[in-house]
Amino acid sequence: MNSNPAPWPPEVLEVVQRFITCEYATLTGRGTPVTFPLTPYPGEDGRTIDVSTGLSYPAKAERARRDPRVGILFSDPVGSHMEKPPVVLVYGLATVRDRDLQAGMDRYVRLNMAKFPDMYKGQFSFLLKRQQWYFTRIWMLTTPVKMLFWPDGDVQKQPEVWTAPEGTTASPSDPAPTGPSAMPWNSSPGGWHEGAFEALKNLGVPVLTVVDQASGGYPVPFRARTTSLTESGFNLDMPAGMPIIPTGPACLTFHSHPEVFVGMQNTAFVGEVSPRPDCGAFFTVERQLGDFSMGRTKLETTLTFLRTGFRLNPQLKAELARRNQPMPEVRLP
Repeated sequence: MNSNPAPWPPEVLEVVQRFITCEYATLTGRGTPVTFPLTPYPGEDGRTIDVSTGLSYPAKAERARRDPRVGILFSDPVGSHMEKPPVVLVYGLATVRDRDLQAGMDRYVRLNMAKFPDMYKGQFSFLLKRQQWYFTRIWMLTTPVKMLFWPDGDVQKQPEVWTAPEGTTASPSDPAPTGPSAMPWNSSPGGWHEGAFEALKNLGVPVLTVVDQASGGYPVPFRARTTSLTESGFNLDMPAGMPIIPTGPACLTFHSHPEVFVGMQNTAFVGEVSPRPDCGAFFTVERQLGDFSMGRTKLETTLTFLRTGFRLNPQLKAELARRNQPMPEVRLP
């Protein structure tokens, strides 16, 4: 069986298989990009890059279903055990799958437990089986239409380019559920300065996402080289190899996870970005987004899960009702 039927460049395929996180960008109805870290998996047919989000917090999937243009960046090799992997940027079309939530959960449990065994080591099975709010998943399958990749991760150079065969399309998404979606469970912080200071202190260099209007309006995430905080936003030093000029509606995403994945922290800001003549950019913050950070350690992640479950169980039941589906059962391997 051909394990790379698309076919993608071999170095790109290895990144998709081994990276712990990617930066996944969707578009709001107003055309603002929103980017958060998600765990990537090769698609079952070898032609898609698959990520998921919890049914309890479906905003990413709802954006992708409404506008299938997405961007995926592979820029954080921590935990991949790869030496000098390429940086990979994917322009893609999303297919949202939530017609069979039991099947989606079964796939997520199987893949996630295999990829992150340390997260589950020592966990009581009866507690895991009560975490439907987390394991009930919407899958977003991305069909790449173009990939840019920088060998050895040198984003100061121009990228190599892979383009999908002419006529490549994505399968249609499952129908959207009926009725209004549940209210957001984690409201945005009132002020953004404290969150920005903490992000700079603890989460490293951010990923800036802008929209590539010249190439079909896809969101394009790209990691900055350095950043500093100002009164109204962030100064950014962007790599020379960034494929588009950073201008217009934008998102700035910070995230971090340990080498052995037992949790993750992230936060994001939306606003406007404008270029500077020195290959830099200035990002003006409009607001900070709510996030779902697990924690820095296994204990922190466990405590976060216990607290969050109480808040998200009502969201889960509401989203199941919108789809007229029963509560899935967590079936451990």
